[in-house]
Amino acid sequence: MALGGQQHKKPLDGIRVLELTVGITGPYCGMILADNGAEVIKIERPGTGDHTRRAGRFLGEGIDHEMFIRFNRNKKSVVLDLQQQRGKETFVDLIKTSDVMIENFRPGAVDDLLGLGYDLVKAINPSMVYLACSGFGRLPDYPTPWAGRPALDIVIQAMAGLLDLTGEKGGPPLFSTVPFADLLPGIWGAFAVTMGLRVRDRTGEGDLIDMSMFDCIVSVVERALTTYSLTGRVMTRGQEDSNVPWGVFRTKDGYIGLLCSTNEAWHRVCGIIGKQEWIADPRLATATLRYVNSDVWEPGFNEWLSQRTSEETVNTFLEQGYPCGAVSNIKQVYESEHVKGRRMLMEVDHPRLGKFNLVNTPVRFRGVDPDAYAVGAAPPLLGQHTQQVLIDLLAYSQEEMARLKQDGVLG
Repeated sequence: MALGGQQHKKPLDGIRVLELTVGITGPYCGMILADNGAEVIKIERPGTGDHTRRAGRFLGEGIDHEMFIRFNRNKKSVVLDLQQQRGKETFVDLIKTSDVMIENFRPGAVDDLLGLGYDLVKAINPSMVYLACSGFGRLPDYPTPWAGRPALDIVIQAMAGLLDLTGEKGGPPLFSTVPFADLLPGIWGAFAVTMGLRVRDRTGEGDLIDMSMFDCIVSVVERALTTYSLTGRVMTRGQEDSNVPWGVFRTKDGYIGLLCSTNEAWHRVCGIIGKQEWIADPRLATATLRYVNSDVWEPGFNEWLSQRTSEETVNTFLEQGYPCGAVSNIKQVYESEHVKGRRMLMEVDHPRLGKFNLVNTPVRFRGVDPDAYAVGAAPPLLGQHTQQVLIDLLAYSQEEMARLKQDGVLG
């Protein structure tokens, strides 16, 4: 129950977002905004819609691909042919009534193909917050030889240094299969939109927000970049000598994650596993020495772990107030009471797939009913809300809708 017995609205209730996006980054950004109360109207091309509806493997005949399902809940789908003049005019009508526009095409594509870039949007609606996502950025104030390059998640991870930092020592760069370069710009994009709305509320003016996938990955390899700036040292993947032990260690039935970030932490770990003699051993006095002399402590540490399950190991450390966690598989995460308690699974009821869970966005406000985070609207069918939006929002007549349909503007 919220404070004072009231269930407050979600923070973005009353904000209308036009989403002209495909793939992951733009749709994920729009979904975060939608989960938090924004009305997100996804504009899709006639016939095919967002290409991720049809990409890769299918859940069944006539069912959208799982990539589309993952990133498009709580939205409205409107089909418009923006290459027809009447379709552009309808889109302009939507611009006039909206607060935010999101697009994630290559720089200049919306201008070149549709004539609907930021300059036109600003002229139509000066208070519009316009988020433009791309691989390497687009504002001329930030010149780069890579501007305009095509980009995919793994390409960005490779070029921005993340892959070079991921994997085992001496092994090849490792792709974790988590599309960080797609997801992080979506998160940063949603944050940027809320900042843009704050500025608009203060000044009455919108702005163009330039979001680069590359920049977002650079922001998360900050430790390696700062280390290089300070020392000239190039960090590599695998165990390093600044925090030892640090990593994944095998137990009797699985693995645990553990970190000793200071000598004090190392002393605590030695006490927990009954190896107090290591504390006074000069060969293990610093992290660097523990890295060099791993043969002194690793065999005994691994022997202690081999006699205990992951659960027993974690409980032993937690009883002493020391952080430790078991490596969980996806089934264990999905069924976790913590995940359930935090409402990190959102139930949707799909017209073709029935009820299932999608992964929620991790924002919780004390003043919002927890149940509001538990259930959402299923990802829309292609064009599901076209009539509703154009009739209810833009007051188009049935006759006008029929003409637009006949001319192919609505697909």
